[in-house]
Amino acid sequence: MISRPGFIMNKSIKVRGTVGDPGRSIRRWRTNLGMTQRELAKKVGKTQGFISQIELNRIELSTEEYDKISAAMGLKTEKLLSSVC
Repeated sequence: MISRPGFIMNKSIKVRGTVGDPGRSIRRWRTNLGMTQRELAKKVGKTQGFISQIELNRIELSTEEYDKISAAMGLKTEKLLSSVC
């Protein structure tokens, strides 16, 4: 397990049933920052379809993938996964 201030994560995090609705939080942050799925995908080395699947909560992400996505948006992972934008 990986320990972070405020919560503990397993190496792989199931998208459904974790902190609120991570896909929705990622979408909110991305759109509030004026970023398209394609732009975010390019920054994290993934496809636009992959980002879409994340936002729809259809796939599992590793802690490292959450970290990459949050860094691409200039956020800390904890802030990204919070439902507050």
